[in-house]
Amino acid sequence: MPAPVVAQVWGNGSRQARLAQFLKGCDVVALDEATAREAGALLGAAGGDDTVDASVSVLAARFGAVVATADPDDIRHLLNHLGAAGAKVRIQPV
Repeated sequence: MPAPVVAQVWGNGSRQARLAQFLKGCDVVALDEATAREAGALLGAAGGDDTVDASVSVLAARFGAVVATADPDDIRHLLNHLGAAGAKVRIQPV
């Protein structure tokens, strides 16, 4: 998952024991410039404005990852704009 996801969900670290445990099983990656540009282009194509969702979508398509999200419709909309790579991503609603 891109590091900005951690920032978005972390909140008060003293109350995040379950999240911290979950993150131990995740690969958290830096959002580099190339990925940021790809996410921005995706937002432009999809008419979106959530950079975190776009970066999640780009990386999930790149690595064939499963996306756990409370916003499956938003993620699916973005993935649909990534063609065949986006179609291979599995979404797990939470």
